Amino acid sequence: MEKILEEVLRVTRNYQVTMPAAIGSKEEIDEGDISKVVYDEREGLSRSFR
Repeated sequence: MEKILEEVLRVTRNYQVTMPAAIGSKEEIDEGDISKVVYDEREGLSRSFR
């Protein structure tokens, strides 16, 4: 069974976000890494890709 991990992101006035540690460690994202976020208008959700 797949687990879904849901976390809250804080957005600054310049639309920068802080990645929660729980998500970053699961995706093995390190400081300075570049990630891509895609928003699907039909589904109304965002997904992040490395």
